[in-house]
Amino acid sequence: MLCNGGRKIGTINKMVYNLNMSVQILDGKILSQKILSDLQADISRLPFVPVFCDILVGDNPASAQYVKMKALTAEKIGIKFRSANYASTITTDELADEIKKINTEPNLCGLIAQLPLPSTIDKHTILDTIDSSIDVDCTGKLNMDLFYEGNAYVDFPTAAAVMRLLDSTAQNLINKNIATGEVEVYSEEVEVISKAAELPFDMGGKELDLQLPTLLDHRG
Repeated sequence: MLCNGGRKIGTINKMVYNLNMSVQILDGKILSQKILSDLQADISRLPFVPVFCDILVGDNPASAQYVKMKALTAEKIGIKFRSANYASTITTDELADEIKKINTEPNLCGLIAQLPLPSTIDKHTILDTIDSSIDVDCTGKLNMDLFYEGNAYVDFPTAAAVMRLLDSTAQNLINKNIATGEVEVYSEEVEVISKAAELPFDMGGKELDLQLPTLLDHRG
């Protein structure tokens, strides 16, 4: 199906576009390895060790595995990973207080609250408690508002990744058909980033048609 502006679009492991009547597969895994290698080099030149923290509430095995994968990647490129684990019985206020403390930790460069949170937790309150300057998932309301104003500390990660993958083609993609697999991101966010980069992409199907499924919302 074709996406409409503001509708959710779907994973960017691979994207396919039609250029001059031929099909080219853009492999996100290959590009990600280059990005990680470049980041590792940049991080090695920093005068401090950056810290990334992932907040995990409860014992959801899928979430725990995802956090573990992020930890391995972070440590591999020289980022110190900190996992802040809390029991599912923690209250919204208690968790918000913990996040306020984490916000001030030295050398903290990124903070994420792993979703989904237990149903007893007010997700929006928790996401909005994360300091916007280290809200690397761009899920807090302030950072989301700043994003649409063009002043966000961090872009929506998946939308930015889509643009990075398309940019890697070094081709003019006007009127080219692009398809992806499943992904959790809004076409609207991709359009905002493309306009900021002065790229001629129209997510409404006028210049660029994305054939994508509808999935989950960042904030639900």
